[in-house]
Amino acid sequence: MHISIFGLGYVGTISAVCLANAGHSVIGVDVDTEKVDRIRSGLPPVQEKDLPSLLKEVVERGDLQVTTDAKKAILDTQISLIAVGTPSSADGTVDLSAINRITEEIANTLVEKNTYHVIVVRSTVPPGTSGKLIAVIEQRSNKKAGSDFSICMNPEFLREGSALADFYSPPYTVIGASDKHGGDLLEGLYRSIDGLEGEIYQVGLREAEMLKYANNSFHAVKVAFANEIARLCKKTGVDAGTLMNLVAADRKLNLSPYYLRPGFAFGGSCLPKDTRGAISMGRTTGVETPLLAAIIASNDAHVQEAAKRIKDLDKRRIGILGITFKEGTDDLRESPVLRLIQILQEDACEIALFDSKIALGKDLLGENKQLLDALVSSERILLLTDMERFVEAADVVILAGSNRECIEKLGPLLKEDQVLFDLTGALRDRKDLHCHYENLV
Repeated sequence: MHISIFGLGYVGTISAVCLANAGHSVIGVDVDTEKVDRIRSGLPPVQEKDLPSLLKEVVERGDLQVTTDAKKAILDTQISLIAVGTPSSADGTVDLSAINRITEEIANTLVEKNTYHVIVVRSTVPPGTSGKLIAVIEQRSNKKAGSDFSICMNPEFLREGSALADFYSPPYTVIGASDKHGGDLLEGLYRSIDGLEGEIYQVGLREAEMLKYANNSFHAVKVAFANEIARLCKKTGVDAGTLMNLVAADRKLNLSPYYLRPGFAFGGSCLPKDTRGAISMGRTTGVETPLLAAIIASNDAHVQEAAKRIKDLDKRRIGILGITFKEGTDDLRESPVLRLIQILQEDACEIALFDSKIALGKDLLGENKQLLDALVSSERILLLTDMERFVEAADVVILAGSNRECIEKLGPLLKEDQVLFDLTGALRDRKDLHCHYENLV
């Protein structure tokens, strides 16, 4: 394929060299003449392991050319990759001026181009950016997305110091596309690269745009978490290296997708208690743990958001399916549903409860029985054991948990004038629901 790459920093240079090495004809474009002259001479503009020899080879072979002439590069290629910087200001606002400038150049050039063109954003941009770029291109070029051009979002996962290796061995290749044709062309480009590892996923534009923010924020959380725990270890005589090796050795829960499923807040007898315990340990030893402290606040904010969304529906008869802290248990200790009920009661809501694991408390003992007794002592709260009566008692049914059998029974009982508010996401993809469907995340 004939490919133009805008921006010859780390991402642009590595992408240009690797694609040229795979046999594609690549034109690198940059406004910096010094950078262009260096590459033209076979010298890399950035320091990176194994880059000098590979760059020199593809330049001498003629598979990689460089220019400051953006218009010619666009006219002579089928695909344009945008890899310019999108720095942030002190308040976190992303500077999109460079990407906007190149988009305008592409749009102006497409007026003169009669062949299909794919524009691929590799720069990290906020969700919704690609949609705005489409509007700019359509307005300026009088071309139509899907028939004359495509926009794709293709986040990069290149680490400085191992960028060449990362190009060929990414965790995955993610393509967000404005249409299937553009997505398939870009996927075909990657599949043409010998030795490229990892799965290729085609997703929506916004999901692809958000991915780098999610990934890098998660990486940052992991670094901060390890350091906070290490500071606690230092004060309590624990070997931090041994401890974190044990944390990382748990691939069933710690390093797994298990806790990375969007849904409702956490609760139970362990997570809240032990998180608070670690925070308390920090206070008593003089160790600041702002990340750990924020976890409890963030969890409550999630419950508050659910309550606000439910209150905004402006209905007073509320049904809640599942009141334990998680599915498959009768444990009510620190269930986030109890906190949700507490907030909803402030608006004098009438609340019906149903949980297949709770039968009027007859099998509950100790603290769980005390929590249920306190809950049903309110005249505005009714615990039901019949699913049909439960659904009839509510204008809004909140799916907060329960087992698969109960969830399956729920769907056919709901009517058009009812709202299903799904905290779990379990019914997100159901097409046979007759009621209005809302979800929290």
